[in-house]
Amino acid sequence: MAWHHRPLIARLVRREISARYRSSLLGFAWALLHPLLLLAVYTFVFSVVFKARWGFASEGHSGFAFMLFSGLLVYNLVAASANAATQLVVQNAVLVKEMLFPTEVLAWVQVGVRLFDLLIGLALLLLCLAVTGTGSPATWLWLPAVALPVVLGTLGIVWGLSVLGAFFRDLSPIVQVATMALLFLSPIFYSVSQVPEQFRLATAANPLSPVLEMWRGALFRGEAPEFGSLVVLMGLSWMVAAAGFAWYLRAKPHLADVV
Repeated sequence: MAWHHRPLIARLVRREISARYRSSLLGFAWALLHPLLLLAVYTFVFSVVFKARWGFASEGHSGFAFMLFSGLLVYNLVAASANAATQLVVQNAVLVKEMLFPTEVLAWVQVGVRLFDLLIGLALLLLCLAVTGTGSPATWLWLPAVALPVVLGTLGIVWGLSVLGAFFRDLSPIVQVATMALLFLSPIFYSVSQVPEQFRLATAANPLSPVLEMWRGALFRGEAPEFGSLVVLMGLSWMVAAAGFAWYLRAKPHLADVV
């Protein structure tokens, strides 16, 4: 489906990104300045004020900020897509009522816009790591393989939440609370090794935990993802995406009646 509609998806993604920066003073420069400013703030607060450390050998002065920023890149892809999904059908009511328009591509558009943010932030992070001599460029090639299950799983979540959001208008604040909880229950501000032993199993059950471990392993520790774990994650993400897509297609004929 996505491959068949790829020109439409690409056009809509470009339109969404362009609309975001069109009326701002600095325009598209904000795509680079925003993550750069965030990284600068994280570096100052956590490395200078709190003097936080993660514990890897080549961490350096700004290592904690880099680790935190890398985790937030993945988290923001999921959280921003999920929060936008609750209003996806309502905000595109005109397209939903146009039965010939393939509204299922709107999920791809939302995830595509967030993926653009991730790629910009990742490019900035890799540049900083290269300049500071942190991490192992040889394993950076694994990053797309680690990110793919996140993208597929997020697509399934967006399809599912967009259907729920069309029928239950109170869903948005619930998802906002859930994504905020996900932020603190995922190993983003801390490593899995810092979690007390009695809570390790709960942390491991969080689907973002193994993704973040593989992501940071490839970025900072020169570790290739464990193949078996990556295959399991890929299989689970395909199941989530397939279930979300099937549910959306089943609900699609009824969406025009509720918007």
